[in-house]
Amino acid sequence: MKSESNSQKGWKKKTIYSVFPVLLLIGVCSLILFWAGGSFLITGDRVRNVDAIVVLSGDEGARVKEASKLFRSGLAKYLIITKSDHEEIQENQTNSEKMMRIAINEGVASDSILFTNQEAEDTIGEAREVLAVAKQRQINSLLVITDPYHTRRTKIIFIHIFKGSEITTSVHGISDHWYKSHTWFLSLEGWRITVQEYASIFLFALRNFNG
Repeated sequence: MKSESNSQKGWKKKTIYSVFPVLLLIGVCSLILFWAGGSFLITGDRVRNVDAIVVLSGDEGARVKEASKLFRSGLAKYLIITKSDHEEIQENQTNSEKMMRIAINEGVASDSILFTNQEAEDTIGEAREVLAVAKQRQINSLLVITDPYHTRRTKIIFIHIFKGSEITTSVHGISDHWYKSHTWFLSLEGWRITVQEYASIFLFALRNFNG
């Protein structure tokens, strides 16, 4: 009985020693994949002088604050705020008006702020509306401000919509944002956003680059 007990203990140790490296490898590989998945979504162009900075809708003001900071540095002549299909946020105030007031409070002159003409229901619609404003105002270069996780999809969409227009577009993510390539997978919100972004990129590619 004693020898049998020792044999069982030895088998358990061997099992642990053989399984642990496998689990460790799986863990390391998973972390690398998660990091790569987040890193792909986060992209950005070199910040340089442009004719206009574009603020995409979809947040409570961090994007327009980032845009205003860059605008104050003398980076652009105009600040373009897009209108979305959720414009009405309360009585006598729209979301774009709210963003304008934030920009003015951040030091942007009111006569430098432009709005897109029509409301858009998604980033594709916003890109089309921004293109229309750029053509009207003879704007030749744009810097688009959005959340880091949204920069890849934004870049893909704007390149596609502006193709053939001779208007250059670049993308910049908000500084000091909570979404990081090495930590996004630690929260449910990070998973929700990441899955949503990849699904949106896939659907856009399927609809627009299928032949």
